[in-house]
Amino acid sequence: MLIRGGESVQDDQRRADGEDENLIDAEEAEAAGHDEAEVASQPFVEEYQNPGVNWFFWIAGLSLVNAAVALTSDGEGRQFVIGLGITAIINGLALGMAQNAAPQVAMIAKATSFALSVLASGVFVGFGILGRKAFVWAIALGMFLYALDGLIYLAYQDWMSFGFHLFALFFLFGALNTAREWQRRQALAWSAGAS
Repeated sequence: MLIRGGESVQDDQRRADGEDENLIDAEEAEAAGHDEAEVASQPFVEEYQNPGVNWFFWIAGLSLVNAAVALTSDGEGRQFVIGLGITAIINGLALGMAQNAAPQVAMIAKATSFALSVLASGVFVGFGILGRKAFVWAIALGMFLYALDGLIYLAYQDWMSFGFHLFALFFLFGALNTAREWQRRQALAWSAGAS
C-alpha cells in the first residue's frame, strides 16, 4: 500500500514506472520509524503551509531593515512598505528625541529604538516558527496583530503600506486555512489509527 498526502494509492505500477516520486511505501516508512499518519501528513504541510507562513519572516526581516535604515540615515532613507508600523513609530520617536539631544542621549535613544524593533520583529519570527508547526492560534494571533499594525498606516494615510498589509494578510489567511485543514487531517488520521 502506498501513501501520499493522507490518501492510499493501490497502483504500485505508477511507482515502479517512476511517475510519482512523492509516493512513499508504507513498509519504507515503517522501517524509518514513522507511522502512516505521520508520513501521510508531511507532504501536505511542506507543500502548502510554509509559503503563507513565511510572510511572518519577511515582515520581521524587513521591519529590521527599515529600522536600521531609518536610524542610520536620520529618517531620510527609503523604507520597505511591508514593514511594521509600530517599529516606524518607535523609530520616529527616537529620531525626534535624538534631534535636539546630546550625542550620548541620541545614541541611547537610537539603540533603545532598535532594541524595541528587534523585539517586535522577534515576535513575528515566533509566529512564523509556530505557524510552520501548524499552530493555528499563532497564525491567527499574528494576523490579528499585523492587522492592528496596518491600522497605523491607515491612520497616517500611507496607502501603499496599508495595501501591502492587506496583501500579506491575504496570504496569511491561506496559511491559516491550510493549518486548520492539516489539523483536521491529523485528527482523522489519529482517530483512524486508534480504532
